[in-house]
Amino acid sequence: MKKTLLIIAIGLFMLAAGFGVQKAMSVLHKSKYIPVAEFSLPDNTGKQHAISEWKDKLRVINFWATWCPPCREELPIFVEAQKTYAAKNVQVLGIAIDDAEPVAAFLSKLPVNYPMLVAGQGGIELAFNLGNFASAIPYTIIVDKDNNVVFQHSGEITKLQLQAAIDKLLAE
Repeated sequence: MKKTLLIIAIGLFMLAAGFGVQKAMSVLHKSKYIPVAEFSLPDNTGKQHAISEWKDKLRVINFWATWCPPCREELPIFVEAQKTYAAKNVQVLGIAIDDAEPVAAFLSKLPVNYPMLVAGQGGIELAFNLGNFASAIPYTIIVDKDNNVVFQHSGEITKLQLQAAIDKLLAE
C-alpha cells in the first residue's frame, strides 16, 4: 500500500513538474516580457557586435558552451532555423559561455551560418539578466523588435519547439 502511494505521489510530482516545464517553454505573456538592455560582445573572430545591430529582426539567442553536450547537440537546429527563417526577418545568434579559443576550435569542426558571440563567464550573468534564473545551459530566448524577451526555454530545445515558437511570434 505504501509503495503504491509512493508511486502515485511520484507520478503526480512528475506530472506537475511537466506542466511547469511546458509553461517555461511557452511564449511569454506581455506582462512577463523582460526588456533587453544594450550589450555588445566580440564574435569568434574578435569583432565587436552590439545586440542593436539586429534590432529590426526577431532574434533567436542561444546561450551554449563547447563543454556542454546538449548545447552541442542542438546547434544544427539553429543552423537550420537560420536557413529557414532568414528571409522572414529572423536572426539566430549564439552566445558562447566559453573562451574564444575553444569556440574557434569547435566551430572549425562544426561551422555555423549565424553570428557566434563569445561572452566567457560573463555570459552566465547576461543569461541571468535575460531570465535564466536557474543559470542552466543551453538556454534559448527570442527577442522581439521592441527589444523584449518574448520566449524563453531552459535546456535542450527541439526543432519542433523552436519552430512552433518562431512561427507563433511571426504570426502575431
